[in-house]
Amino acid sequence: MLFRNVNPLKALFFMILINDFDPILFAAGPLEVRWYGLCFALGLGFYYWYTTWLFKREKHPIEHLDSLVVYLFVGMLLGARFGHIAFYNLGYYLNNPIDVLKVWEGGLASHGAAIGLVVAYYVWAKVHEMAFSK
Repeated sequence: MLFRNVNPLKALFFMILINDFDPILFAAGPLEVRWYGLCFALGLGFYYWYTTWLFKREKHPIEHLDSLVVYLFVGMLLGARFGHIAFYNLGYYLNNPIDVLKVWEGGLASHGAAIGLVVAYYVWAKVHEMAFSK
């Protein structure tokens, strides 16, 4: 038996921490679709569906939703990019500022995206004179 002496909790621990799968979901010529990008896109799609449902339920103007999505999308992308820059390689980007624009070389941070979303929502709430907690 191959796994006879393996502690199941230890195996689960290593399965969670060690992820050596290919980051590329599929490639079509020079275009590569990565798992991380797919997760961002699915999250945005789910968010739009769920927030549309919430806006209708709470009877908020649906026009506000469209502007909110734009604010949050821009906030997510900028936050994810600048989060990667600030948290992972700030010294490099301070010495090579033009490389901030080289998004095709990778570099998004989900925690930066979360910060960008909060900031974008705060700005949107101020512009539309809505309470931040609504």
